[in-house]
Amino acid sequence: MFSWLPGPAANVIPTMTSPGSAKKWLIEIAWEVCHQVGGIYTVLRTKVPSTLERWNSNYLLIGPYHEQSAAIEFEEAPIEHSALKGALEALNAKGLPCYYGRWLVKGRPQVVLVDYRARFESLDQDKYFLWKDHGISSPSSDSDINNSIAFGYAVTELLAALCAALKPAPIAAQFHEWQAAVPIPRLKQRNLPISTIFITHATQLGRCLAS
Repeated sequence: MFSWLPGPAANVIPTMTSPGSAKKWLIEIAWEVCHQVGGIYTVLRTKVPSTLERWNSNYLLIGPYHEQSAAIEFEEAPIEHSALKGALEALNAKGLPCYYGRWLVKGRPQVVLVDYRARFESLDQDKYFLWKDHGISSPSSDSDINNSIAFGYAVTELLAALCAALKPAPIAAQFHEWQAAVPIPRLKQRNLPISTIFITHATQLGRCLAS
């Protein structure tokens, strides 16, 4: 059962009143959630209203926490879903800061912003297991790759916690571009029951895969 907060149709915010629901969840992960860098930001924000029509409050976006962009794009809010609240509180207690709230775009979808910098202390270890378990090597001094790996491992922990908390609800996780893709092999390696979708946009990688 769902209830709806009052307000203009363009800014309707769905809230869940039955946390035990086993309805499917769609979770989208991208470096540009609440953080404008390029075109992926536009893709995400413009499809929010139609996605909410289909998924309602079982739609969640995950992105990186950046103070400057969060101050403009993000509004922290209470967590009404008890299982989701428990998962995020547990991660915060373990030293992985997760911020729950609303993305200030049309539809105001619920988002979790992860402070991936908490993974920097274990970055060398994370890189080692990325190579050992998946054969993926990475340079030591590329800040973009380092950020993506730290973000990916942080998101993996978040998705694992959500998988346990929302059980038995099925979860589909959609990853946008390589910056968000590190969790895909990690989820498989941990045998987590999450369906994964990788979306490549108009990049060199996308053109190579499509050729």
